[in-house]
Amino acid sequence: MEKQHNRGQDGAGIATLKLNVEPGHQFLHRLRISGPNAISQIFQNVHQEVNDLEKMYPEIKQHPGLLKGYLRFMGEVLVGHFALRHTRPEQC
Repeated sequence: MEKQHNRGQDGAGIATLKLNVEPGHQFLHRLRISGPNAISQIFQNVHQEVNDLEKMYPEIKQHPGLLKGYLRFMGEVLVGHFALRHTRPEQC
């Protein structure tokens, strides 16, 4: 995602699809942010979620199978998206 950082994006987003989820549990999560710092804000949100979980369960990283149940953006299918600015020829 960082490759797109300097290409003039207006926003970005990520989505995670979790497979084999128990009935009644959420299997799709997404986060969309607009603005020039969208990529860094997305990663800050994800890192904050991991840090908060580690504060509650310090040993959680030693049990990767449990992470999927606790973290929104831990799953089998990951998608990233960028909304790029479009300039008109007369603006160039």
